[in-house]
Amino acid sequence: MPLLYGTQHDTGRRDYQQTGQRSALLRTLEAEETSVDDCLTTVGWLERGVELSGGRTVRVEERACRATGAAACQYHCEWT
Repeated sequence: MPLLYGTQHDTGRRDYQQTGQRSALLRTLEAEETSVDDCLTTVGWLERGVELSGGRTVRVEERACRATGAAACQYHCEWT
């Protein structure tokens, strides 16, 4: 995920932390300004990415958003 983010963005970074056998937390840090709509697009992109990687019953929840004042956007991903 960090490498893929770098191919699409000039600033910032995204990190990945496995939180369970079928779950992860992704954070976007030090990136350009964003909007709530941009983050909603990221939720959809992450859902589809997990599906294309074999995940089923995918759920992605944005838990923090830089557009509303958080230090990082945080996305919790779960799948079966």
